[in-house]
Amino acid sequence: VPQFLSGISGYNPRQAGNIMALSALPLVVLMPILPRVVGKFDPRLMTALGLLFFAASCFVDIHLSPDSAGDDFTLSQIMRGIGQILAAMPLNQVAMAAIGRESAADGAGIYSMARNLGGSIGLALSGLFIDVRTAVHSDTIREAVTANSLLGQARLAADGMAQGIDAATARLRAIAQLSHMIDQQALVMTYNDCFWMLGVLL
Repeated sequence: VPQFLSGISGYNPRQAGNIMALSALPLVVLMPILPRVVGKFDPRLMTALGLLFFAASCFVDIHLSPDSAGDDFTLSQIMRGIGQILAAMPLNQVAMAAIGRESAADGAGIYSMARNLGGSIGLALSGLFIDVRTAVHSDTIREAVTANSLLGQARLAADGMAQGIDAATARLRAIAQLSHMIDQQALVMTYNDCFWMLGVLL
């Protein structure tokens, strides 16, 4: 989400942070209530419900466009926050309940290390997926929108009507603008793929 907001929507870090902060709202609301409720329900059911919220939040974001902005992420961020707290708190309690008091510090360290390691591997795989899918989408669009295609010619003609510059410079600028648009569209399609993949995996 922050990469989309900064790379596609042109948000600065503070603006992107404001959107990301929406996922903390459920944490603020549920934190006083959830510790009392966790013991009364099967932690597996609560974790499954949290993962379903997480998956649903990903599927909400699979229809992004270059015009998408922060408001388009409001619902998904709130759902993501609900899913995160519903899944994480029961997992923490189950993991720590399985060991004795004398091993609590070691257990917490191992649990934290495993979570960080899993997050690092997930980020690395997501980055690889984004690079591969961006190249695929970019190549597919470039094959369809060539200088010989009607769409490509119409776009170059529209972008090349700049006043006060020669035709060759205008054509180069038009090609650069078209290339930028293709790259942006490919990246947006990749983010949609990424959200879909994460939703399926969750």
